[in-house]
Amino acid sequence: MKLYILCLCGFIFGGCVDIKIASEMEKTEYFTLYTSNTQKQECKVLKPKTIGLLDVYAPSPFDSNSLILFDNATLQVSEIKGKKWINSPKEMLKTKLLSKLQNKCFQISIEPFGTQKFDKILKVSLLSLQVLDEKGTYSAQMSVFYEVLNMRSYTQSKSGTLTSKVPLDSISKQNMALGFAKASDEVLDKMLKAL
Repeated sequence: MKLYILCLCGFIFGGCVDIKIASEMEKTEYFTLYTSNTQKQECKVLKPKTIGLLDVYAPSPFDSNSLILFDNATLQVSEIKGKKWINSPKEMLKTKLLSKLQNKCFQISIEPFGTQKFDKILKVSLLSLQVLDEKGTYSAQMSVFYEVLNMRSYTQSKSGTLTSKVPLDSISKQNMALGFAKASDEVLDKMLKAL
């Protein structure tokens, strides 16, 4: 009988400990740059321009899933706890760029290239994708460097750095991903004009 009561007490107290541990886990929110476009443009171009897209490059810490906060006053770079990208920023940027190029009727190939001859080669480097803190005012910032190589004349036709800053209400709201999506749209639309 005493053994039965001891076992019962052990099960009761063991259950309480498990509930306490489970309630202390931190919730993680995931964000993406990609917004689904319901309207797909029908291409009526007889001979579309062919573009070879080199892989999108990104330096550390912009090649990880961490959401980065840059304090402009102290120049401190830190990770925002509880918020992560669903994929690495360079992969999300590449997916969004491919979608926008297809909607503009470009014929695209990605590495490794075959024997196809291209009109242009596009090289993109993600320089920053971060929340910018300027004295308590937050904004979503994206900056890329692009280079367009003309393969008909084997020259560099255009290059440049494009930056977009979109104001955010706060970094605790769930809709801050919309600010990053808007910033990436602005940057990519400017890049497509250069093509």
